Amino acid sequence: MSKPVILITGASGNTGSAVVRHMIRSAPKDYIIRIASHDESKLKRLFGKEANIELVRMDFKDKTSIRAALKVQK
Repeated sequence: MSKPVILITGASGNTGSAVVRHMIRSAPKDYIIRIASHDESKLKRLFGKEANIELVRMDFKDKTSIRAALKVQK
């Protein structure tokens, strides 16, 4: 069985990055926090060293990237 996933979009922005930092501190450790943004390099700079974080590139104008962000990784 896969771990539950929390998807946070806009994670490289002001509000999104604050949500990510909060979830890193408070989410149950058996959850995966998947963070998405159109700027994957900024995600890596901000959160690349955090455990239980999955970084994904997602653009709301690109349906394929949305589907990929929503897909459960095994």
